[in-house]
Amino acid sequence: MPAASAASSAQQAAQNAALQNIAIRKAILANALRLKQPIFNQAWTPSNAPQLTWSPNYIGYLRRFIVEITGTVTNSHATQAATLSDIGILGLLDPNQGVVMTDLNGYYRIQTGLWHLLIIESMKRGKLYGARWTPETGTPWANAGAWTPFVQPSSSLAAAGGTSTFRLQFEIPVCYMPDDLRGGLFISVVNSTMRCLLNYNTSAFIASGSDDTFAVYSGGTVALSGVNVSVYQDYFDQLPADQNGQPALPLGDMSVVYELKKTQYSALAANVDNPFPFNNLRRYLSATPIFDSSPSASPFRQAGGDVNYWSLMTASLLPLWKGDPQMFSEMVRHQIGWDLPAGFYHFEFRRHPIYTPANGNMQLLLNPSSAAAQSIVHLGYEMFADVNLLTQASAIGGN
Repeated sequence: MPAASAASSAQQAAQNAALQNIAIRKAILANALRLKQPIFNQAWTPSNAPQLTWSPNYIGYLRRFIVEITGTVTNSHATQAATLSDIGILGLLDPNQGVVMTDLNGYYRIQTGLWHLLIIESMKRGKLYGARWTPETGTPWANAGAWTPFVQPSSSLAAAGGTSTFRLQFEIPVCYMPDDLRGGLFISVVNSTMRCLLNYNTSAFIASGSDDTFAVYSGGTVALSGVNVSVYQDYFDQLPADQNGQPALPLGDMSVVYELKKTQYSALAANVDNPFPFNNLRRYLSATPIFDSSPSASPFRQAGGDVNYWSLMTASLLPLWKGDPQMFSEMVRHQIGWDLPAGFYHFEFRRHPIYTPANGNMQLLLNPSSAAAQSIVHLGYEMFADVNLLTQASAIGGN
């Protein structure tokens, strides 16, 4: 009986804490002051300084950063044009750790490529990030559309001085969503440091005929100029007060770490199941792999022609789902109204996250129909972690 009573008391305490967290979250959303302020603006010459760093203004409950990068690309090759890649200007930053964010404890919450960030933000919103729908002619504002938050450079950059401008806007999330405060940080503190970093992709401009999975342009001799980076901080200030006059904080939301991480697996084998594990003590919301079956020779990535199937396998070897590339590409199209580039895939677990303590050691499986010796899967994970259990959690797999 004492053990049962203690368990009941612990359960009741957890329920009370959850209800209090919900009440405080609602109070913040209803009453706190929402602010979005510029905190950083700097010219950037990536060829000289490939890493750019900033810290936040240490005030309020932090939700996200919004980053704008503008600049110009010029092709100086005398005769050869440059061709824009599938991901275009998203290749400006390093594909593995182009965007990095460490929290007040020095923990890496974001460590991934811009391609991964933009796919995740598209999936969470249910439409292609930064895109707009075209209204019927004659309806209000049907002829508008002069706003350009996201501008890809020219699809073909002419030889001998061809030039084009670009504008790139993206978010670095701290909270899961602007109005879902899980993962948020109260940063009105002293003696702690938080950092954000942008890492330039030194292979952003590559030779013609090379694998352009993460490049901006292939061919020509392309250089950047006039690059400028602006950062805005999106946060809550003037939080509701508790009974002691201190800011009321959603401690349950703050105990969650929202993570975006990128890893990779190499030397895959054809016509067998290649496993990619889900590590312990995390709740996986999605997995976003890129299968490059032949990085060293054409056709490089393929639109499903190099894959037999993808599958999600339980610890008891029961496939929860299994399908060919076309099935999964259709699911993505229904979710965001668009297709991902060839070789890019996305698998959602958002409604029922994969949690290994409850679900066992689950694995994402790829069975390729062809895989060169240099074949590789680049894999982006989106997940929640418990801040109190991070020291016990295993590292993300892969290289």
